[in-house]
Parts: sequence; structure tokens; C-alpha cells
Amino acid sequence: MPNEINLAKVELRELTPDRANDFFDYFDTDAFADNPEGASCYCCYFHWIGANGEDWSSRTAVANREWQAELIQRGETTGILAYLDNHPIGWCHAAEKRSLAHLATMNVLASSEDESIGSIVCFVVTKRFRGTGLSNLLLEAAYDLLAKRSLQIVEAYPDRHATDSYANFHGRLDMFLDAGFQIHRELEGDMTGIVIVRRKLTSQNSSRAIQIGLESGDHICTTIHPKPSK
Repeated sequence: MPNEINLAKVELRELTPDRANDFFDYFDTDAFADNPEGASCYCCYFHWIGANGEDWSSRTAVANREWQAELIQRGETTGILAYLDNHPIGWCHAAEKRSLAHLATMNVLASSEDESIGSIVCFVVTKRFRGTGLSNLLLEAAYDLLAKRSLQIVEAYPDRHATDSYANFHGRLDMFLDAGFQIHRELEGDMTGIVIVRRKLTSQNSSRAIQIGLESGDHICTTIHPKPSK
């Protein structure tokens, strides 16, 4: 059973270079405490293109951590960190689709609209807070983050066949559908089970996130008001 969590105390903050230490503190400890097979990624996979014949499986945690530090400092890895009592408890990787080099290598995901699409590719939630609604809040904040940019569509890639939290790193299909996404296309062949879902982006903040203390040049820092139970 997940721990109880007061969602009103969760803060959602955009990953920026000055929050790199928070990102690495989370990924070095709680993020993959129960899924050690994913711990070496450091959310680099969707930037990786296998240059010079390099195979992803040959990359080490040390190499990916160092690379991710560079990506964050250059502003090339973007997304949302969730905090409780000033400690990270969740992460969502959200970026312009064209900035994620690995997606660009996957012809099956290509479309004529890619220049105007934002992609949500990964969720990592601390084990004790899974099933609490935290992923939904990360999704809403990621939507708002992408809506601030000159993009028209947000896209995600849930897997119908995922059976555990690690395999569900793209996010659950039902979560996206509940958040107003629609099924755009279902993939076949080696990628059977992957569903491309989309939602139009608007500049108007349509989530339950209420921005507080947001100054010029600052980034998302929100208090969440939980959705009333149905």
C-alpha cells in the first residue's frame, strides 16, 4: 500500500541548472531504489543516438551521470521535479520533441508536426508515493511547462502491455486519457502495445496547479490543490 500523502504540500519545480543537485540526489537514492536495473540511465536514454556504433547497453551509470550533468547545465534536459518537505519524490521528463535526439531516430514516431510537439517521455516516482496521484500532478505541471513554449501539441507514449512500475515509466494510458489526451495512433510490430496519445496545448493554465511567488526569470513553484473525489 502507498503511503498517505498530503498533495496540498507537494511543490512542483522546473528542473534548472541550479536544481541539478536535487535531480542527482534523487536519482542516486530513492528514484530507483526498488528498480536497480534502471538506475544507470539518469534519464539520458531519449537524448542518446548511438553515435559511432555505441550500444546503449554498454553505457555505464558514471558516464550517463556525467553526461546528464552537462545536459542539465546546457538546459537540454527539461522537466518537473516534485518535492515534499524540500526533498524530491518524483520526476517527469518533458521537452520539445525535436530536442530529444533518440525520438528523432525512431521513424515510427515521426510526423510532419514534430516541430510543434512537446513530448512527455518518463515518470519516476518514489515507491512509497506511487498510487497516491503524484504522477497526475507531475503530468499537469509538465503540460503547463510545455504550454509556455511555442508548441501546439503535447504527445506521450504509454505502453498497454506494461505490467509493473518500471515498465510503466512512460506513464499509464488511463492517466493520460483521464487528463484529456486522446489516442492518436497505436504502434505495431516490435512496438505493439505502445500508444501515441496527444492533447492540444494552450497558453492558458488549465490544471489544478496554483502558481505562487513566480517572479520574472523564476520557474514553476506550485502548491497543488487536490481534485475533489468523484
